[in-house]
Parts: sequence; C-alpha cells; structure tokens
Amino acid sequence: MKVRLGFVSNSSSSSFVCDLCGETFGGRDLSPSDVYHCDCENGHTICRDGIVGELLEEDDYYEIPASNCPFCLFLNFTDYDVKRYLEAKYKVDQKVVFEEVKQLNKRRKKLYDPEYNDYVYRNFNTSSVVEEDAIKSQFKTFDEFQNWVKGDN
Repeated sequence: MKVRLGFVSNSSSSSFVCDLCGETFGGRDLSPSDVYHCDCENGHTICRDGIVGELLEEDDYYEIPASNCPFCLFLNFTDYDVKRYLEAKYKVDQKVVFEEVKQLNKRRKKLYDPEYNDYVYRNFNTSSVVEEDAIKSQFKTFDEFQNWVKGDN
C-alpha cells in the first residue's frame, strides 16, 4: 500500500494526509477544507486541530501563514524536512543509503525519508533530538531553513 503525503489527486477522487497526526481523509471531489485540512504557505498539510493560534477568517484555512504552522515554527518536524537538513549538513547521497536498503530487500523501488534519516543518525552518531535541536537553534524562520537546505546560504 502506498502512502502519499499532502494533496493527492487521481481523477475526481482526492485524499489528504495530515503531516502532524497522519490522519487520512479521502473521497470524490474534495478540497482540503471539506475534510478540515489546510496547507501552510510552505506546503505542510495539517488538520485544523494542529493549527497554532487563531486565524482571522474562515477563508484563511485554505493556505495558512507560516506563523500558524507547527512545522514552520519548528514545534514539530516532518521526516522530509529533517531529511533535507541532514542531506545538506552531512552530504550523504541518497543512492548510497538506498543501496544498503536494497541489500536487505532487493525488490525495493524507493527509499523512504525515515530510512535515510536513520542511516545518517547511525553513521554519524547523532539522533533526531540532536538534529532537531540544531535546526531550532540554527534557523529563525522556515524561509531561512529552506534557503539553507537549497544551498542558498
């Protein structure tokens, strides 16, 4: 079974997965607001219960500002964001990690973000707590984080 994060569309059916709690909703001709999900301006999908603070208007739920997103505020982390940080910091090629994963399961077609992260933690004697604390101390905003992981530092 494939799990896709964020907005997924296939013909007229759609599904949404909360990056925070993992809850999934799906159906035909749905928008995120129909299932109480919203995206932040940086693409994190969260259910309305995960929004930080209050929004001014109902329309704001479609794309919430980074100031209301628990990921953009570094209160929580997605595996994807952590992977991007680890790639930029430790320079471990995903192909190297995937080769190790394929040795255990030759039928594998994809490397998952948690697998990459775990590989880096093991090989650099670090942990998610250490790296997430480093992100919190190194960056003041999610835009600053985005620029750094893209190499615009």
